[in-house]
Amino acid sequence: MATYNTLASFIIPLSPVQLDFAVSVLSCVEDEKLDLTKKHKTKAAKAYNSSVYRLAKRFAKKMEGYDPEFAYSGFSWERGSGGLWISHDESMHTDNAAMFTHLLLKHFDIEGYVAIEASHDCDRPRLDAFGGHAFFVTKNALRMTTTCKWVYQQAKRSGLQPVGLVA
Repeated sequence: MATYNTLASFIIPLSPVQLDFAVSVLSCVEDEKLDLTKKHKTKAAKAYNSSVYRLAKRFAKKMEGYDPEFAYSGFSWERGSGGLWISHDESMHTDNAAMFTHLLLKHFDIEGYVAIEASHDCDRPRLDAFGGHAFFVTKNALRMTTTCKWVYQQAKRSGLQPVGLVA
């Protein structure tokens, strides 16, 4: 059986105070004692600062695959020089990482952008196993494209037919 992976690594540039806040939000999201889908703040949730809890709740609501019984953001994170380093050893959920980045930029009203470039690969030779995608994240928008989409646009623009076998 083939193993497919999505790999990426990037830093969200944050001040030390912002970095502490971001780490607290992720700790809150990944706290298995909490259910961020509940309407009211539970006793366990009161351990978190209100603004941390609110952003964690907003992130969990937008996260793909949030499950309070197995709380996991889909990416690894740690304090890095200059900000929060986001990566993963096996396969990152880049949609969640991009959404978290967007929410942080918006929360702190940070101008500028964070670029996330990801590769898709596989441990077996497969026609559909390789490529990538990228996110362009600002406080106002979250844009994404894939290498597949880019190739399709180029093929359509060229009017040419593929040479050889295409999966």
